[in-house]
Amino acid sequence: MLAVAHKDRSVYIYDYDDDKREWDAYVISHSFMVGVTSMEWKNRSAGILAVGCRNGVCVWHLSGQNTAHLETSNLEKCIMHCITNGNPRANFNKLAYMQFLRTSGFRHISSIAWDPTLGSETLAVASAVSSTVMMYDLLTLEETPLQRRGKGNLLMRWSPDGEWLYVAASGGVARLWKTSDWTSTHINNPAGLYVRTACWSPDSKSLYYSMNKRDVVYILYNGDIGANASKDASQWNIQALSTHKSEIKALNGDSEWVGGPIKEITIDPNYGYRLAVTFEDCPLVALYETKRVTSALLLSKERLIIPM
Repeated sequence: MLAVAHKDRSVYIYDYDDDKREWDAYVISHSFMVGVTSMEWKNRSAGILAVGCRNGVCVWHLSGQNTAHLETSNLEKCIMHCITNGNPRANFNKLAYMQFLRTSGFRHISSIAWDPTLGSETLAVASAVSSTVMMYDLLTLEETPLQRRGKGNLLMRWSPDGEWLYVAASGGVARLWKTSDWTSTHINNPAGLYVRTACWSPDSKSLYYSMNKRDVVYILYNGDIGANASKDASQWNIQALSTHKSEIKALNGDSEWVGGPIKEITIDPNYGYRLAVTFEDCPLVALYETKRVTSALLLSKERLIIPM
């Protein structure tokens, strides 16, 4: 399933039909979905989608399942409209349920992240104007704040094993939370910069990230942090890749410019062998081969990201 947010307070859901070998399109909309900033599917769930908005988070249960543990008063029944060839299908509708997560004074949602731990119903929510991270448990309907001093948070990434939660703030700092006891390690960014994009390696040992308006990918290796929590985490930070603009030859013989300030990065979630990078001023996607970091010693001895 693929979710695409639109500016008219609606989200298009594309569901691939294996029998027909084509995509079915549905539209979910609600007045609460103002200023959508982030969306994330819940792992191992039957169509649960969290949508971060200006004043809270809309959690959609698109299949109508996994709602037995929730109180009816906390769910709003909505209609999913089917779109065929760009036009609504008048004789079709499908029920969806939406739960709105909101905390008084906690607004301008900037990032959301589901806890990937098996059986967990926890959703982490960050605000662009608050240094607190709010943890919502959809099973118990409880909310728990992770409070720290500072400015608003811009980005969150939960490690695939659920043991680490990376939170990047607008004030040039980041925190790596250890979820077993909710202690955090403070990480300073270069002066005047904040993290624009980040992704975890599948083994949860390395975090790849890039700063706003910069053409550099860094690696934060956290394989030893658990045993050396008192040390400054910046000692495991290295610059692994520079994406300066360069001219390449396309297959048709034309010249293309690739590189520049990085917009988004993402890694192969199965094995971590490939890193894809998009840029602010380039329509192309660059693909890099990555080597797994198994020791902090490799950070300085080997080239870990190689252009393909």
